[in-house]
Amino acid sequence: MAMDLTSNNGETGKLAVTDKRIADYAMVLDLLGSLTELTSEKVVIESIIGLFRSLCAPSVVIYIPVIDDLPVEAIVFPVTLDAKPLVKDIIGNFHDDYSMKESGSGFRLRIKYGEKLLCFIEVEGIAFPEYNYHYLNLSLHIVNVLALSIHNARTYESFRREINERKQLEIELKEKTIQMEELNRSLEQKVRKEIDARRHKDQLLIQQSKMAAMGEMIGAIAHQWKQPLNSLSLLILDVKDAYEFGELDAGYLYTFVERSMKEISFMAKTVDDFRNFFKPSREKETFDLIEITSEVFSMLSSQFNTNDITYRITCRVHNRTFFSYNDVIPCEATQITTYKNQLAHVILNIINNAKDAIIDRRQKGLLGALEKGVIWVDCDKKDNVLRLEIGDNGGGVADGVKDRIFESYFTTKTEDKGTGIGLYMSKIIVEDKLGGKIHLRNVDNGSVFTLELSV
Repeated sequence: MAMDLTSNNGETGKLAVTDKRIADYAMVLDLLGSLTELTSEKVVIESIIGLFRSLCAPSVVIYIPVIDDLPVEAIVFPVTLDAKPLVKDIIGNFHDDYSMKESGSGFRLRIKYGEKLLCFIEVEGIAFPEYNYHYLNLSLHIVNVLALSIHNARTYESFRREINERKQLEIELKEKTIQMEELNRSLEQKVRKEIDARRHKDQLLIQQSKMAAMGEMIGAIAHQWKQPLNSLSLLILDVKDAYEFGELDAGYLYTFVERSMKEISFMAKTVDDFRNFFKPSREKETFDLIEITSEVFSMLSSQFNTNDITYRITCRVHNRTFFSYNDVIPCEATQITTYKNQLAHVILNIINNAKDAIIDRRQKGLLGALEKGVIWVDCDKKDNVLRLEIGDNGGGVADGVKDRIFESYFTTKTEDKGTGIGLYMSKIIVEDKLGGKIHLRNVDNGSVFTLELSV
């Protein structure tokens, strides 16, 4: 009877062990079902620690995450435990996939997804050490599920971070877009204001340029008229003398009228020439660059004579030099099709400045008493580009101001002689209206302005 009892007790013990194992597997399977659905690694870690606590009833559970092959801060149960020595030992000495603790009441695991290490787990102080192998064996059965859960959570969090980053980038992009649109609107307003201001400034400069040109024209006409007015004055005085001496006959009157009309015609032609010269060209014309230059010298000839200034015009294409506007022979090689009067205005500005520089140099005593002022013009053509150089012996432009010579309102002349808009407008005309280039260089005792125009 006792044996039967013993036998029955043995069978009862085996049944109890089997029932525990079945219960353990059922609990693990139940927990694993929800574990793989979790999307937060923190929650997965808490669930894994909770799983081992429920399964093994240990006194210590240590979970050490490994991210990019580097261990990070361990999660420990209980939280008050100083697990630093254990963590150091796990990281430094545990290299297998699993091992039993020497105490016989715990084990260690390495959780990997494929070849990628995800974490270390240590379970210590199991309440029923006799089931240690059972718990380890059960853990090894579920280790792949644990790895999958951790991997899934990390992947999901990575996707979520990426999505959040993209959303943040979209928000920032939207904000930047709004800022850029506001900046563009503000910039457009500033640009419009600046354009309006520049347009107003240009209109003012054009008007001032017209007034300056008109002043130059009146001054040039006055110089041109001096000689014929003197001649008319002498003719009129001679009429009085002729009357007193009884010489006032039909022949005298005829000669008087003829000579007077000649002078008056010259004066009228001078006014017409200047008026036509300063009238802006509305359409392009074909003309000779050398000939238009000679016309400028023609209008300024009286001032040149008064100030002892000579000039020459050279055609480099045919190596011909002219010392008077009356001697100039038109040249087909130096013809150009462009806005005639605008270009003539530029040439007049440069030659006028050369004349003023020579006069200023003479007044300062820098030009010898017997030394003449000289203005020279060279015209050449190469590769469909006409090149006109206008030079003088007026002393040149100081290096400190040479780079500013084409700025608006900048002048090296005294206030009563210069406005600072002549060369500025010349540059605008040459580069914007005529599509050419203009630049300045110094030479011995003078300067050279160069115009380059495509033909």
